Parts: sequence; structure tokens; C-alpha cells
Amino acid sequence: MSVPESIISRSAYSNPDGLGIIWLDTLQVEKMDSSMWHRLVCNRPYVAHFRYATVGKVCHENTHPNRVDGTHEQLVMNGTISGLGSAECSDTRHLASLLGDVPRKDWKRELERFSGVKFATVNTKSGHVEVYNSNLWASKGGVLYSNPYMVQDFNYNYRKQDRVYADTIGNRCTACMGGDIRNIGFGVFTCKDCGEVYTEY
Repeated sequence: MSVPESIISRSAYSNPDGLGIIWLDTLQVEKMDSSMWHRLVCNRPYVAHFRYATVGKVCHENTHPNRVDGTHEQLVMNGTISGLGSAECSDTRHLASLLGDVPRKDWKRELERFSGVKFATVNTKSGHVEVYNSNLWASKGGVLYSNPYMVQDFNYNYRKQDRVYADTIGNRCTACMGGDIRNIGFGVFTCKDCGEVYTEY
């Protein structure tokens, strides 16, 4: 199983604040800029997370995965937890430090109390992967995605200044006739080439 390049690039453009990868064949962890998304166009198994910074500064230390203190476990998260993190530290990094004080058998209960937030942990010694709030994840082609919008076909209609553009050629901009449209969140899309702004309706 491999992730389609279109999904990887869409994820990178929509989440520009860092890329973290756990390579499941070597159990090595790497953190880099989201612009390095081409690294994921491969046949190697991995858990990857593109960061959209909501809490904490943009830096590799705040890019997931974050090691759970005192363990071989790495934590990735999609969502924001109110009250965790600071201007310097992401909520995920803060949670990983707190989770180190929780017995492993209680992690599922503790993490799933954050409804609407998706988590995964990877043990970099055993290779065990666990997904939390699994009912919130999307599956396509045998791959799990924490953001279901990334796996949708981009055959939307978009509205700009009370005119509707039917996007009939995949995820390409109809204003410049070719630029990739990227989801920047909250139902807002932009063309990465010409900058046209669209809203989904």
C-alpha cells in the first residue's frame, strides 16, 4: 500500500508547519519541513504527520511525533487540546510529557476522553502502532488518514465573488486553468499558482 502523491502534496500544502515521519521498517523518527513531502512518495511503510500549528511555535521540536516521556512511544495527534501547550510548546508535546506519568494500560481511556481529537502511538522498539478515537479516522486503499478531507476527491464547486466555478478537472484552479487548489482550512481553498480564493458551498 502506498499513499497517492496527490494526497501527500495536498496534506503538505494544507499543513505547512512541519513533517514528522516514523519509518515502520526501521523504526527511525525524522522531522523536517513540510516542503520535503516528496520523501513520502515511496513504498516504505510509515506513520507521517503534517503539522498545522495552532499551539506553540513552528519548529521541529513541536512537529509530531513527540516522544512520550520515559517510554519508547511516539505520539501523533490531529486536533487541538484547549489548556495544553504554550507560545513555545505545542499541545501535543505537552501531552506527550504528561502521558509519561500515566500507566500504559490507561492511555486509551485518557486519550479518548478528548472527543474529536485523533491520536496514534508508535512504539519505536516493538513497532506496535495503536490508533485512538478510531471512529474519527478515514480509510482509503487500506491506509488510515486522520483528516478525512485529505482523501476526498476534489471535484467540488467553488464560489468566488458570487460566481460559481465548477472545478471539472480534479483539484485544478479554474481561474488560471491549471494551478493546484489547496485546502487552507475552514472551507477556504486557494490556488497555489495564482492565489485565487474559493470557498466550498
